[in-house]
Amino acid sequence: MGGNRHQRVKVLAADIRLLEGWVQCEAEKCITIVEQRHQLEVNAFAEQSRLRDDKLEAFGWHSLSIDIELK
Repeated sequence: MGGNRHQRVKVLAADIRLLEGWVQCEAEKCITIVEQRHQLEVNAFAEQSRLRDDKLEAFGWHSLSIDIELK
């Protein structure tokens, strides 16, 4: 009977190792997804900032040309 209990403990230990490996793999997937999402948000913010800067620059040139025309 003691050998049977020892075998069950070995099987449980192996199952626990498999479960730990699965949890680690899933955690790494989640980290990768969060990092990718973060990078997409950073890129979108940078693009919005660039577009805003382009609009501000165009407005500045337009304003300058109006000032020149009025003088």
